[in-house]
Amino acid sequence: MLYWFAKQVIRLLTRVLYRVSIVGLENVPDKGGAIVVANHRSLMDPPLLGCVLKRPIRFMAKVELFKYSAFAWLLRRLKAFPVNRLGVDRAAIKEAIATVESGQLLGIFPEGSRSKDGQLQQGHAGAALVAIKTGVPVVPVGILGLGRNSHGQGLRPSVRLVFGKPIFPPVQEGDQLDRASLSAFTDDIMKAIADLLA
Repeated sequence: MLYWFAKQVIRLLTRVLYRVSIVGLENVPDKGGAIVVANHRSLMDPPLLGCVLKRPIRFMAKVELFKYSAFAWLLRRLKAFPVNRLGVDRAAIKEAIATVESGQLLGIFPEGSRSKDGQLQQGHAGAALVAIKTGVPVVPVGILGLGRNSHGQGLRPSVRLVFGKPIFPPVQEGDQLDRASLSAFTDDIMKAIADLLA
């Protein structure tokens, strides 16, 4: 209930604050588990993505945001869950896998934190890991117009969200994860995002 209420409020706010255009939203599967990955330049990236998608989405959010109990309560009601970015957070990976295996959308910003210079940073392997473990598609998104590069565009800067075609992970053979495949698929994900920003 709170998720849908927040979505409508954010949708109204974004219409007031930005001129939003959306391309390729049909590339997000109508049902079934999938991972939505995007570049990260602004605090507005998660709420903006959440309000334009037709389906609910669960975001991985840095554990520091859950430091205060009231804000942690709100984040959990908005379907977010914490991830510790210092090392491998097995609990977060387990939660992410359970999310897509139950047919939900999972949102990950593979850069791990907001880009300070607006440029796409090196990607972390979390999204690729979950995709390879579960076989679900990854939908890349390029978000343009938010962050540092939005200054100087007037009162209502133009924001563009470009959804790319789903990319599928390599098939994992056996229980042992192939690190070369993990690294290569992480690179594929980041290249797909970069292409949408070009």
